[in-house]
Amino acid sequence: MTETDKNNLQNRFTLLCRRLGETCQQSPDESTIAKWWEILDGKYSEPGRRYHGWNHIAQCLREFDGVAHMLRWPLASETAFWFHDAEYDFNPANENIKLSAKLAFEFGKGLGLGFMAQGAIERRIYATDHAMCAADDTQDCRLISSIDLAILGQSWEHYLAYARNIRREYVHVVQETFRDNRLAFLKSMLARSAIYRHEAFAAKYEGAARANMMLEAGILESEQKTTLLNPR
Repeated sequence: MTETDKNNLQNRFTLLCRRLGETCQQSPDESTIAKWWEILDGKYSEPGRRYHGWNHIAQCLREFDGVAHMLRWPLASETAFWFHDAEYDFNPANENIKLSAKLAFEFGKGLGLGFMAQGAIERRIYATDHAMCAADDTQDCRLISSIDLAILGQSWEHYLAYARNIRREYVHVVQETFRDNRLAFLKSMLARSAIYRHEAFAAKYEGAARANMMLEAGILESEQKTTLLNPR
């Protein structure tokens, strides 16, 4: 990501903080906004984040901008995207969503947001937990879940870059274990009646997403069979 892109993100985050403050008749001071930008920048700029970094947040925000008019509460939804991957420990047994929601709560408290606003942001962050994505079936949560998965429906070149970056994030995991876990994820997604919970994203990305994941799964299964035929 270029410095210009990063500066644009920072300006957008500053505007979001001010708009959130307006909802509770408060004006967050510049030091509070700067503090939270530094926290998020520190998180999303961590060297191990080959996919779950600023580029992913920027992509989510671009998709968000295209459907913001369809959201019941755009401010809470946008806030959820800024924080949904803030905590990302590359460990299969992690609690990333829970910890990211907790960080967003601290952010909201610092801005003086009320209980209702805090709860709205938390629910929208949990909408990106695709293992439990059906827990909240509101329009906003269906859109948020779909936006977070938009990468799956991109061109094969972009999808392949995403898949490779996911592997790089889990470089500490041996290939056999990563392959089996990745295959389990792909098959669980393909088994769903719809990958995208919102009809607008299903119409736009469903076909390409299924084709991409099936191709990746086929590659991984071929490797798995080769390993079985040639044990160490």
